[in-house]
Amino acid sequence: QVESYVDDDLGGLLPAGIRLVNAAEVSTQGIEIDIISQPLDGWTLTAGFAWTDASIDDFPSAPCGAGQQFRGECPDGFQDLSGATLPTTPEYRLTLATSYLWELENLPFNMIFAGNLRAQDDVQYGIAQDPFTVQDAYTIVDISAAVAGKQTRYKVTGFIKNVFDEDFASIIFGNPAALTPHAYVQLVPKYARRTAGVELRYDF
Repeated sequence: QVESYVDDDLGGLLPAGIRLVNAAEVSTQGIEIDIISQPLDGWTLTAGFAWTDASIDDFPSAPCGAGQQFRGECPDGFQDLSGATLPTTPEYRLTLATSYLWELENLPFNMIFAGNLRAQDDVQYGIAQDPFTVQDAYTIVDISAAVAGKQTRYKVTGFIKNVFDEDFASIIFGNPAALTPHAYVQLVPKYARRTAGVELRYDF
């Protein structure tokens, strides 16, 4: 799948609460590939890849972030963001997933093994292109093993989320200069730390 997009309004492409003024044009183009395969009975493989080129074509009088102004990077309070990257848009994303159903003939349950990988490139979270609001590229791996009843509808799953304890933030933004100059806030999702557990499920 190949996509191309040009628009004069950035409002729908930016996080809630961020609004750009006098941005003449933005454009995005990209490729998405999805693959589903079943090499053996009970074994499923899926893969997805997305490449996105998203840029601000013309924004000569863009505002600066509080951190940039505090560091003296924007003496006039404005900057030219023409050619800059749209925020929250990593250049690439990759997903890989696999699951295997092990049917146990002489037992009242089956085993299910699964794993998935999610990877993405660096992403700029701020429209002002502040280098302190960039999340580095990261890769997350999850694994699980489950016991699923054949006659009774129960499932017991042991899992490890974020196996390699990869730290990442879902958003990064600078505080207003009047509040805490040169301070930044990171919102960290639940599984930004390695997490292990057991999930019990029963369908009535």
